[in-house]
Amino acid sequence: MRCRQCGSHIEFGPFHGESRRRWLQFLVLAALLESLAIVLLVLAIEIWPWWLATAGLFVLSQALLKWHDSRWVICRHCGESYTHWGRAGP
Repeated sequence: MRCRQCGSHIEFGPFHGESRRRWLQFLVLAALLESLAIVLLVLAIEIWPWWLATAGLFVLSQALLKWHDSRWVICRHCGESYTHWGRAGP
């Protein structure tokens, strides 16, 4: 990949691997919570499916945040850092 600013080679940030690992963990947990909520809903248990579904959505939002964190790139030449959606460097 090339830098948008200077055109030199860019690389992922130092937290790329850890963020991707946490993204997968959060994604699995969200899927588990949502699946459990569906099972409880089918079994007609009153309040727990909604609590689990809400917790699953929260965990899914954290998974998306970790995925976004894993997308940061840094240009070692000009110092620019940004994601696919914007710029955060100097």
